[in-house]
Amino acid sequence: MADIRKTSDEILDQLARIKTDIAEKSQEIINTTMPTKIILLQKMFVNFPPYTATIDELVSKLNISAEVLEETTKVTQDFDQSIPDSVEFISGRKRQRTDPSTPSTVSSGPDFGRIPSNKKVVLLLHLLKYQMSELIDMVNTVKIWVQLNIPQIEDGNDFGVGIQEEIINELSRCESDAFTVLDSTTKYYASRAQLITKMLKHSELEDYHRSVSYLDEQEYMTIRLQILDLRNNYTILHDLITKNRAKLEKPRSSDGRNSMIL
Repeated sequence: MADIRKTSDEILDQLARIKTDIAEKSQEIINTTMPTKIILLQKMFVNFPPYTATIDELVSKLNISAEVLEETTKVTQDFDQSIPDSVEFISGRKRQRTDPSTPSTVSSGPDFGRIPSNKKVVLLLHLLKYQMSELIDMVNTVKIWVQLNIPQIEDGNDFGVGIQEEIINELSRCESDAFTVLDSTTKYYASRAQLITKMLKHSELEDYHRSVSYLDEQEYMTIRLQILDLRNNYTILHDLITKNRAKLEKPRSSDGRNSMIL
């Protein structure tokens, strides 16, 4: 029986340390990380270059980290290495040669070779994915901290608990928005692939060529607006949390009166 009690105490101590780590991490996020992110994203939005900018200009003006650059480079290299040299792309049709050293006998239609992604958009999408992943991690940490501060269910005196639930809902909304942005990345690539497939099949139609360029430019502008939305979400969350911090940490007052308004 004593061994069981000892094991239970150790588990409780570990749980207490986890809760303490969550609380400390949440305080750091609220006090330091969120304000820093707001300032960083504001600079990104203001300095966001036009679509005609080069890769180097994007890296410089948006202060893109080496981590994002390395990930983008790796993805591009992995794609190049995943396509065998024996595969050709002719008029949108993939042909497999029986002998790589023997040239293809197919001569009809233009040879487009490998169709690359728009490197600027790819870089920005990786930047956006990095920022959204950080938001999701932070929101999860702060949300569990608020949930752990919800007191035992009682009759009455639940105004502070209502504030906690409202902030949890706002945190969940921001998390959902981040996942929606990540999902839109897949939709962009799928749409671009479909347009390019049609462009290769009907290479004589100028509109298909223009549609690919237009889609890339549209995605470029969308990313700029998504950075603005991300800044706004951080700003709203930080403002809401700091204004109601006392109720988040202690939702019920000792004398049963609640005076803070959400």
